[in-house]
Amino acid sequence: MNYSFGKEYKLCRKKLIDEIFTDTTSVKKFPFLMHYRLTEEPLEKHFQVVFSAPKRIFRNAVKRNRIKRVMREVFRHEKHILENFLAQEGKYLSLFLVYTSSEELDQGILSEKFRKLIHSLIDNLK
Repeated sequence: MNYSFGKEYKLCRKKLIDEIFTDTTSVKKFPFLMHYRLTEEPLEKHFQVVFSAPKRIFRNAVKRNRIKRVMREVFRHEKHILENFLAQEGKYLSLFLVYTSSEELDQGILSEKFRKLIHSLIDNLK
């Protein structure tokens, strides 16, 4: 298992980000909301992701950045579940992950909730 989270996992193309919201399919497990879209064209990896913490809830950039940093760390540790499933199925995903809680939660709690979110996503993709 490779726990790195390099540039190839980051969704940067505006076209793909816009397509996520035109064909909205989402999974919600508090405190996360994940919008996703199956892409026809192969990506560098089987999925690429964007992280978001709303400015409306977290006014200070320091808090938003910390939440996104923790989300990336949790994602980095749990991504192998999703990556293995997508590799077996031969599918490619664009993901947009939003933090919806108004409070900063502990990383252990976020990791547990994120694991449940990934399993819900996999169930939806089957």
